[in-house]
Amino acid sequence: MDCLIAAVAVRHKAVLIHKDVDYVRIAEVVPELRAEAVFDS
Repeated sequence: MDCLIAAVAVRHKAVLIHKDVDYVRIAEVVPELRAEAVFDS
């Protein structure tokens, strides 16, 4: 499901705001994915 959400974000040139390390990994191989992590500190 993460890949589908990432694909929609890329297609629409949207920033994906997340708390999921999987999106960090996807962004490493898909440079078009604009992902912003909001992990708690």
